[in-house]
Amino acid sequence: MDRYIPDIALIGMPGSGKTTIGRLLAERLQVDFCDVDEYIEKKYHDKIRNLYKGGEEHFRELETESIREIVNYSPKIIATGGGVIKSKENMDVLGENRLILFINRPMKEIIRDIDITRPLFNNREDKIYRLFKERYHLYKKYSQMEIINSGNIDLVVENIILELNKLMI
Repeated sequence: MDRYIPDIALIGMPGSGKTTIGRLLAERLQVDFCDVDEYIEKKYHDKIRNLYKGGEEHFRELETESIREIVNYSPKIIATGGGVIKSKENMDVLGENRLILFINRPMKEIIRDIDITRPLFNNREDKIYRLFKERYHLYKKYSQMEIINSGNIDLVVENIILELNKLMI
């Protein structure tokens, strides 16, 4: 008998590891994976940083339209952009019949690894901390499970699988 695997959406700060974790998790579980930012870049034939130049509101509209399309073709695991939680509509669409996991990574590790030239950060470390402070309560509000990413990615993926197994008992 095949094991039931719930549809999953990964949310969290930019640089928290959503895409890497999502890909590895999908590989381990042998299910489909989709990264929302990659989908948007392919759909609009442009980089996120360029699409963002039209303003955050415009970008969120493109993101919402893309998320609606993505959930229709039903990949088991979706990695979202860090700001997806700013739109209740996005979270309502993602939350329909989908387990939402908050990938929480220590800020010092994010800052060490992230490209702070992203439009939201404007080469300023303090903006990353401010963004986390603004978004943290939303990540907590919309997620059913928080996963700490503070070490070996393979162990993080294994921890998610263990948590999923607990839900299936």
